[in-house]
Amino acid sequence: MKKEKWLTYVFCMFPLLDFFTGMSIWEHFPSIGVILRGIFLLGIILYLIKIGKEKKNIWLFLAMIFLFSTFYILLQLQNDRAIFTEVSHIMKVFYFPILIVFLKEYQQEKITDETLTRILFFYLLLYLLPYPFGLGHNMNEVYINKDLYLSYFNMGNELANVMILLIPISLSYLLKENKRKEFISLIFLILAMLLLLGTKAMYLSIGILLLFFILTEKRIQVFLKQNITKIICIIIVTLGLVIVWLPRSDFYQNIKTTLEFYEIHSIQDALSLENIDHLVFSNRLSSLQNIAQIYHQENIFTKLFGLGRTKILQQKDIEMDVFDIYYSIGLLGFIVYIYCFLFSIQKNKYHLLTKFLCCFMILLSTITGHVLLNPMVSTYLAVLLSRSQNELSSNLVSNHK
Repeated sequence: MKKEKWLTYVFCMFPLLDFFTGMSIWEHFPSIGVILRGIFLLGIILYLIKIGKEKKNIWLFLAMIFLFSTFYILLQLQNDRAIFTEVSHIMKVFYFPILIVFLKEYQQEKITDETLTRILFFYLLLYLLPYPFGLGHNMNEVYINKDLYLSYFNMGNELANVMILLIPISLSYLLKENKRKEFISLIFLILAMLLLLGTKAMYLSIGILLLFFILTEKRIQVFLKQNITKIICIIIVTLGLVIVWLPRSDFYQNIKTTLEFYEIHSIQDALSLENIDHLVFSNRLSSLQNIAQIYHQENIFTKLFGLGRTKILQQKDIEMDVFDIYYSIGLLGFIVYIYCFLFSIQKNKYHLLTKFLCCFMILLSTITGHVLLNPMVSTYLAVLLSRSQNELSSNLVSNHK
């Protein structure tokens, strides 16, 4: 193993780490993911302190995080909060901006599009392979109104968000390198995953990304013009298959079960504010309202340093990342977080696909969550945000300028 390639090997092991972390949670064993990610975070902090190029700025960056984290944890302990929950939460909050800075500083090795494509294949195989053998778990084991196959991963939203991030990068790379066999294999695996995992956010996001590719990717536009008759035939056949398959799919059953669970019998029922919260936001708006009311009743110190993760979990977490961050670490913590985020992406210029994906994922994090606060997802968002237009070791699609 070449010394300068260590980061690539570490990143390629993350799918396996996420797989075993999910398995340990399903089987009620201590989660190894938090511990190993914590060790990885500590390692990159030590790297920044020892080898970072802009030492003064990095010291200020890390000092702000350290001082706030210390005060935050001390305050939470005074309020009898669980130490492991609070430490792991503060680690998840600042893992994202710290990783961006590290990846910008670490010049010997870039996480290339080829590496990200391999990682995507690894995730897909880990997700799909248990299914034919009757192994894995379903979300209905936790939520009676949801029916989604999760394999041994823990949460469908996190896995879906990883797919949303990596699929466009991988398809762009395979198109650019003209790797047809790999491209077809990836499409096949993605379709298989959509049949099993297809959450509302997943289907909507894939549709938006597909539209983006059609509008911006010249290769796809040329291909569509040259094969318009074949494509129309494929669309007709596909629609026919969807009509036959949809009533038997987990996605359809999931929607049907949800409508029955919330006693929604008409479009008028679905358009009420309460049912929009149920159907579109999965009760996130009511959770947000509840946590906001608790926060505004607290004293000034709690408003500055936050309610803490433990207290939010005692109610119900919001699952909308920006709000989860703000209410857990407070106004002062949120200011520190915004500073750290802006510091980490300063001076970077991004390709069109990178800009679109990053903006889309940050928007998604405010609606469905499980992006900024989940290292499984934020790791790959950090990879994109750390790569500037002039530094890409493997450029994204050449016409995305």
